Amino acid sequence: MRRGDLIAVGGYLLAAVGAISLAERLRERGVPARYTRKLVHVAAGLSPLYVIRFADTKWAGVLPYAVTVVTNAVFWRRGTFQAMSSQEGTPGIVYFPLIQTLMLAWLWEPRSFSSRLHVALAALLTLALGDAAAALVGQQWGRHRYGLRDNEKSWEGSAAMLTVTVCVVGATLQVAGVPQWPEAALLAGVTATGVEALSPHGLDNLTVPASVALVLLAVL
Repeated sequence: MRRGDLIAVGGYLLAAVGAISLAERLRERGVPARYTRKLVHVAAGLSPLYVIRFADTKWAGVLPYAVTVVTNAVFWRRGTFQAMSSQEGTPGIVYFPLIQTLMLAWLWEPRSFSSRLHVALAALLTLALGDAAAALVGQQWGRHRYGLRDNEKSWEGSAAMLTVTVCVVGATLQVAGVPQWPEAALLAGVTATGVEALSPHGLDNLTVPASVALVLLAVL
């Protein structure tokens, strides 16, 4: 195994254990599960930035997430970590690393001009930050509710989703040198917000980043 691969995989494992341990400690001290869950959500969602920075080979960047799919499935079935459990009991913690695995396997080629890494990162960072903002703002300040397909949301949460997604996707595309980044970011934000509102609990971990990636691939 190459040195970069060891750093990528080892750092991912340390960060995962640290985030879960911190979330469990906070839960034991009375912090509500909706906050501890999003702590793990954001930490896991930002981890590709670290992994792809150091991984020398594709398998080293994808394997940690593929393994996490299996371990999270076991955790979910057994209810091992209450700080990660959703109130609805959905397998969102399984879908999360699954979409990370698929996005990196599909769009990322280490040190290659054929890589569409900027699309993968825009999609995954939307999940990490946009989805988290929607949930936290909606739960804390959501006063104006609406329902789509028996899935109640708040206008405040959806506004947070739209704002954060446009900013995250726009910044990612701008750094990648994409000239039409403002239009693409706005379209991605509208799409992600609509898909998040329509998706059942937990399933948005799959549908939101997938929709962002497909939209960006279509317009860029």
